[in-house]
Amino acid sequence: MSSVIDLLECLGQDANLSTADEFNEAINKADLTPELKSSLLKRDVTSLTKQLNISAELVCGLLPADEDEGEEEGETESPSESKSYNEEIA
Repeated sequence: MSSVIDLLECLGQDANLSTADEFNEAINKADLTPELKSSLLKRDVTSLTKQLNISAELVCGLLPADEDEGEEEGETESPSESKSYNEEIA
């Protein structure tokens, strides 16, 4: 699989490989299985994900931090003012 990743990295970095002929030539010269070459030449993402056993979906989520309503910037609680989790439960 590393040879496929190396090829894809090379394709992304080399602007000269943006033409169809150079793209095809780079794939045909690469040390890949015939199935991988065929999928790359056809630009078949579904076939590539199955052959490489990877997921093409990526999900990312960001949640903003909650701010305490009573605190203003610069204010912090001292350790003696804050209760530990075990004290709150008891």
